[in-house]
This record gives sequence, structure tokens and C-alpha cells, in this order.
Amino acid sequence: MPDLTHQKNENLIKATKTVWDELLENDSKFDLAYKEELLAAVDNGIGNIVKEKAIKDVNFEKELKMSELKYKDKQRTDEE
Repeated sequence: MPDLTHQKNENLIKATKTVWDELLENDSKFDLAYKEELLAAVDNGIGNIVKEKAIKDVNFEKELKMSELKYKDKQRTDEE
């Protein structure tokens, strides 16, 4: 039985390359002054979701909405 791990990985990379490149481009444009706060809010949001469900049952695309994250400085997010 041949080992097709390399071919599977190559196909996975091809299938996700466009989305990954877009994510990296958006990240590079994000203002560093707010990045730490954003990552903390995302981490907190994920933590709350995972507390309530088994990780296999979590759909992050539907359950972690960036517009619903809570930030320390509400005024700062309203100006964006």
C-alpha cells in the first residue's frame, strides 16, 4: 500500500491557499496598536464557546463573530 500522505498534504495546501493568503494580507494591514486587544478578545470568545461544547461540535465560522466580541475600550471600536 503506497503512502499518499505527501499528495494529500499538497492537495490540502492548494485547496486552502487563497483563503490563507487573504488572511495573511488582512493581518499585515491590521493596526498593531489594536492587535493584542483583538487577539485577547478572540481568545476569550473561543474559550467561552469551548466551555459550553465539545471541540468537535464547535463551528467557529458561525459561532465566533468578530462584531460581537467585547473590547476593553468601547469607544475605540466604535471609531473604527
